[in-house]
Amino acid sequence: MGHSSKFAKYVVLHEPRIAIRDSPTIQGGLVGACSNGTVVEVLEVCRKWVRAQTPHGKTGWMLTDGAEVQLGQLMAPYNETLTVDPPKVLKVGRTGLQLRITSASWHLWSETLCTVAVQLRATSGGVRDAWAGPKAAEVRCPVEPGETLAARAKVVWSDGSTAGWSAWTEPIRVPERPGAPAEGVATDICGMRRGRCTKCACGGYEMQFGHPNTVEGLYCAECACLNTDHEKKDPPKSPPQPQAAARRPPSHAPQQTAGGFNRTRDQFLEAFQAWERSGEWQRLYQDTDSGAPCHLFCISDIHTDHKANHHRVDTMPSPPPNSTLIVAGDVCTALPRLEGILSSLVKRYRHVFYVPGNHELWTPGTTSDSISKFLEILELCDRIGVHTRPGLIHPKLAVVPLFSWYKGSFIPSRTWYHDQESTFDGACRWPPSIGNPDDPRNSNADGIADFFLELNERRLKGGPESRAGLQVVTFSHFLPRLELYGGWNALQKVMGCWELDQQLRSIGASFHVFGHSHIFVDRTIEGVRYLQHCLGYPGSGWQPNEPKELCCID
Repeated sequence: MGHSSKFAKYVVLHEPRIAIRDSPTIQGGLVGACSNGTVVEVLEVCRKWVRAQTPHGKTGWMLTDGAEVQLGQLMAPYNETLTVDPPKVLKVGRTGLQLRITSASWHLWSETLCTVAVQLRATSGGVRDAWAGPKAAEVRCPVEPGETLAARAKVVWSDGSTAGWSAWTEPIRVPERPGAPAEGVATDICGMRRGRCTKCACGGYEMQFGHPNTVEGLYCAECACLNTDHEKKDPPKSPPQPQAAARRPPSHAPQQTAGGFNRTRDQFLEAFQAWERSGEWQRLYQDTDSGAPCHLFCISDIHTDHKANHHRVDTMPSPPPNSTLIVAGDVCTALPRLEGILSSLVKRYRHVFYVPGNHELWTPGTTSDSISKFLEILELCDRIGVHTRPGLIHPKLAVVPLFSWYKGSFIPSRTWYHDQESTFDGACRWPPSIGNPDDPRNSNADGIADFFLELNERRLKGGPESRAGLQVVTFSHFLPRLELYGGWNALQKVMGCWELDQQLRSIGASFHVFGHSHIFVDRTIEGVRYLQHCLGYPGSGWQPNEPKELCCID
């Protein structure tokens, strides 16, 4: 009646079970059932039926293809090398779900000989096919706002064999849509303006927070596609501004040399040196302070452009008397808000030290350049009493700000750039004498990091002649060592600069505070304690309630 099969085993695919009958027909007597995922030994094949033995010893006929009874494929030849894990949830948008398919045998599978399928099961009931196509490590499945569901996956070889469906994931909650679907243009975390999605029907871009273990905001909150899947838009043109009355800057302010964007590198350096005056470390303590404990706190990446973070900073508890705060960059983008936030911190702390991050140097929709804006920030800080020069806050404690940018050589084993890296900080605008002359929005030119490193040279040579018993704390926005970054590999080239570590060690730093990567770090390497204590973006996981105390000296 039948014949033997080239496959010794089949696996049950139908949910929740299939029938076992005494003959290879729908009318055959029912002798049992076999649950989804069960692997059976095949004894005989007859058209769309197999006679098989279950692991419990029950033998009977099972239908493999239920098309004639509107049930689809019920069983498939079993191939244990195609076993997959439950899908890993990467990102949940309101209309899209990004999943990663993983398996110990993934590297053995051919892209041309196997396909991946994904199903979703809503808590409201029903299982639906969500994705099917060639081998892919990451897949996007359409979802509906507000639903709760689980996902599973399987891999099928070209001969029809499979290991069956993986286990279901834990329940996945899809966010509700607070208003109308995302439409139009918005700025992503890299500073690029994005519009409609090229991978799905999403009509606009909305930054999504919460990407784990990296700088967040690389996905669209509406569709969960990458920001690079959304069309890149040109920055808006600024309307002409009325001529403001000239204001004489303070004598210590950076002097604006004629030429602006087209100034030479030497002219920018001269403007900085005129502001810095010398590399000497200021004495900020009084002799009468000797009996009071000196507290040093730090925080980074407070991103007060977001209302939730602004409120969080405003409501942080007051520090002890005689406290100093280090702010390691990324406060906000607009100068009026930067002045307001830093001024509020000056009221709470005896001293506030600060260096700009990459977000402060964004210049979207303006004709200004990022170096000129950097010099403006130094002037602003002087005006409100924020320290961007080195200072001695105690006879035994010095704080030294280090200006910085990132370099591609931070990860020397890779010469090429990921899409996220190549467009990172596209809202900056660099003068041709410092950045890429052919592309002022390219923030990856080595000349940018070299310029900021050179700004540190005089302060590295300053300080007291005798440093016996003096503890030096340096800080920067960007990372000085690759070991301090544990995030996404596709952002390694925009994380830091090795020369920064050489600089901080040249002055005997015992602590170095940094930011940028939004990853909490407290690690000692070769005698230096490196620390990042960041606020990050709202909704990106645990956020600290207050700055972290580095040390307290009596």
